[in-house]
Amino acid sequence: MLFPSLTFLLFFPPVYTLSWLSSKRLVAWKLVLTLASCVFYGFWSVKFLGLLLASCFWNWLFGYFIGQDLPERGRKWLLGFGIAGNLAVLGTFKYYKFFYVNLIHAFPALDPYVPALEVMLPIGVSFYSFQGISYLMDVYRREVKAAPLLDVFCYKLFFPQLVAGPIVRASVFLPQIEKLPQIDKAMFNRGLTLIVGGLVLKLFVANYLAQAIVDPVFAAPAGLGRLQLLTAVYAYAIQIYCDFNGYTLMAIGLALLLGISLPPNFNMPYFATSLQDFWRRWHMSLSGWLRDYLYIPLGGSKLGPARTYLNLMIVMTLGGLWHGAAWNFLVWGMIHGVVLCLERLMGNFYTAIPAIIRWFITFHIVCLAWIFFRAADFETAATVISGIVLGPIGPLAMIGVYVLIALPVLFDASLLCYPQWIAALRRIQPLQLAALGAMATCLILLVAPPSEAPFIYFQF
Repeated sequence: MLFPSLTFLLFFPPVYTLSWLSSKRLVAWKLVLTLASCVFYGFWSVKFLGLLLASCFWNWLFGYFIGQDLPERGRKWLLGFGIAGNLAVLGTFKYYKFFYVNLIHAFPALDPYVPALEVMLPIGVSFYSFQGISYLMDVYRREVKAAPLLDVFCYKLFFPQLVAGPIVRASVFLPQIEKLPQIDKAMFNRGLTLIVGGLVLKLFVANYLAQAIVDPVFAAPAGLGRLQLLTAVYAYAIQIYCDFNGYTLMAIGLALLLGISLPPNFNMPYFATSLQDFWRRWHMSLSGWLRDYLYIPLGGSKLGPARTYLNLMIVMTLGGLWHGAAWNFLVWGMIHGVVLCLERLMGNFYTAIPAIIRWFITFHIVCLAWIFFRAADFETAATVISGIVLGPIGPLAMIGVYVLIALPVLFDASLLCYPQWIAALRRIQPLQLAALGAMATCLILLVAPPSEAPFIYFQF
């Protein structure tokens, strides 16, 4: 069920109404959110709803025992089994085909002995698996208490963030459902503003860029001019930002209307002046997860330079594979890992470079990596890169493409320079803002491309 769809438009108002009708009774409110989330996910696949519910039960069960006053050795074993269960789900459904194809390619003699299973990828499996691991780790570290069964289900199933994040920590979500929900004018106004903003980014900017240049160019890049190819790469950088950030804004906005605050996932990433800075701004819930549950447990930067570089490469390579079971995603992660190591190696020399130059370098490294992220295979990526470097100049793209590329960057810049206008929106009366939001939504639907495009991160 997509947020910008008629189905969701029919789904959310009853859920919103039931949520607030039940908000005086805590258990009833949690049940409404949990059941609504089951309907939301089950609309896509009842079969995989069972897998999701099993994942919730698994993490509740192991979280319960890990949270008990047991010997440390026993708690570690329970943690290991609990994490292994989450990884088994992720590995089976997301990586089985990838490992099967590469195993048989490397060792053809094994073909008769390894089953060639056709495994369908459950939507959101990467997100809810990582969320389950973070819950078990936090309970093990005594950062949160093991939650009751209903609370774990409500936490893991919460539909605004279920299929594409943000990856919400238990320490952020669970305290909010331990008390009756409250919503004031500022929350309502902010939620509605974020939903409309997300619709603009997704339906207008991202979808138009995809149809106008990104999809056609990456489908057949051979023979195209440098300007067309370079514009398509820039356009994809903006498309994926608007697509994913658009989903995040809608998710946060919908959660606010239900009385839940979710953490931000983006903070003007294309203003970053280093790859480290970029990862503090891009998909912040994932980068924070990788830091706290992988990089730091590996030793972080405390075991000497060589181990630090190794840890960075491990984290970014696995981060690339998290996005997809394909070699191009692994290369995407490795590019980020190598540059992060180089930045750390250069130290003060790099930070002494003027900020505008560091921004230019960072942005183009990110765009180079996006080529591998977007391309269907290495051949396509190589064709795009060689065309940019060696191809003819070629014609410019349509002027509207450049306007769409510039719009999100200009919007982010306006937030830096003029934050007052956001504050002004929050002072508008809710009914007035709702009317403005309805009119803005109708306008977006009128001017947006007619086709319904799923969010890019639904495939992860």
